[in-house]
Amino acid sequence: MGALVKKTEGLAGDPAKLMSFLTEARKWVRTDPGFDLETMLAVAASLRTVRPGDVEFVIVPAHQHPADVNRLQWDARGAERLFAGLRKK
Repeated sequence: MGALVKKTEGLAGDPAKLMSFLTEARKWVRTDPGFDLETMLAVAASLRTVRPGDVEFVIVPAHQHPADVNRLQWDARGAERLFAGLRKK
């Protein structure tokens, strides 16, 4: 993910490249229904001044989904601890 952030650095300043990148990314990433292309563009615009070194990645605790071994399911308690910690920041 860090490499992706570095690779996309500067895209926010080029609307055509950003639109192309997000359009392609939407083919491979599933998002919540309300997180459409316009919302993604707005988020990207708000992050223009964020440098790659300022980004920190965390992993939501997960385990194998009971109905489908090819899927992961969040560990509810672990996820709540993670998000509670993020809310305090």
